[in-house]
Amino acid sequence: MCIVFFQAFSPPPPPAPTDDNTAAAAAATAAAAAESNDVHAAMSRKYKLILASNRDEFLARPTRRPCFWDEIDDVKNKKNNEEKEDGMVIAQMQEPDIVTSSISSSTSSALSSSSSPFSHVLAGKDLAAGGTWMGVTRTGRFGVLTNVRTPTEDQIAAATAAAAAAGGPASAVESSTSPQKEKVEKERKSRGQLVLDFLAQSDQNLSPMAYAQSFASVAGEGGKEDEPSSSSCDFAGYNLLVGDVGSTEGEGEEVEMVYLSNKTPSPGQIQKLESNRLYAISNRLLDVPWAKLQRGKKLFAECLTEAAAATAAEEGEEGREDEDGVLANLLLDRLLHDKEPCSPATDTGYPLEFEEKLARICIPGVALREEEEDGKEGSSVFGTTASIVVLVRRDRGMLFYERGLEWNEARKTHVDVWSTVKRTEVKLL
Repeated sequence: MCIVFFQAFSPPPPPAPTDDNTAAAAAATAAAAAESNDVHAAMSRKYKLILASNRDEFLARPTRRPCFWDEIDDVKNKKNNEEKEDGMVIAQMQEPDIVTSSISSSTSSALSSSSSPFSHVLAGKDLAAGGTWMGVTRTGRFGVLTNVRTPTEDQIAAATAAAAAAGGPASAVESSTSPQKEKVEKERKSRGQLVLDFLAQSDQNLSPMAYAQSFASVAGEGGKEDEPSSSSCDFAGYNLLVGDVGSTEGEGEEVEMVYLSNKTPSPGQIQKLESNRLYAISNRLLDVPWAKLQRGKKLFAECLTEAAAATAAEEGEEGREDEDGVLANLLLDRLLHDKEPCSPATDTGYPLEFEEKLARICIPGVALREEEEDGKEGSSVFGTTASIVVLVRRDRGMLFYERGLEWNEARKTHVDVWSTVKRTEVKLL
């Protein structure tokens, strides 16, 4: 489960003409600019995309903190990597708290000759199922996933994940009540693979829309009731955002963003998202009027306003660097770490007392199950485990800020200690 707030910005308008013969046009341009939203204009000059996301999960689910993947992270050979993955869980506690990495031209050359489709992927990793909930690439792709919360599908997904974590087949899902349900349960795949498949696409010319269409076309074909052919049967409920911040420089360059869910009224429905509009996704469909999404949008806008005001007087390169940090820290602290209770959702099928536990942007550890699984500490405790802010600048620099709950290897669970912020800088190819 996850919550995401994001906004792409159209390119800023060209500078007003300075020729004396075009003074009237310059005055008109200035008047129009004065009437526009000053904060929005300031952000559109600096950034192409601002994205803020929290990951909510059971604390005992092992996770590797975001970093660049390489060949040992090939999820298609997961069984061959189990021993290495065990080491990665321990290694995450040994990583420095604050890291800054710049991608050089030599690294770019290495990327083009890399044999691994994951070497350019910067993302966290779900060590139970091998996928990711959010990631970006050096070529400008990004993807985010949230679950659609429904009681029946959550039970299926939990059982499938438990079987995968135990090293067993996905077909170890129990409590089927019909041959149809049993078949669907056995074929369920990890939703985290959806983001990874897009980020690891070898064809960098495949646009987000083309990718979504190729994926959703199967869902639109339908099929016999006893033989489901729809891709919706392959995954429990999900929201998928895929996008590209552009692979070429240019004043008319835009961010392409596409939204897809297998829980929309029309199967295979794809929505191309607009620039200059703030979106939010939680565990229902895009922009549902949940109270915590409405609150989050308000906080997002306040963070942008405060960041613009705080850096208005700054000049020079040093000031520019501070602008990014000011905005990122505001989003991390004020938005993503907001624990204010909100009115609970009433459209998921869960009881009201259950939804009240999740009705906030940053969820402190809460017990969602009555009993511990196999006596494992933290297996019933659910909460926000990671926060990510991505800033894509117009100079083709991408800044990836992340912090998360620390992992205690001895207790095999995340503990209520937040790391300091890890900052990764990427120069887009």
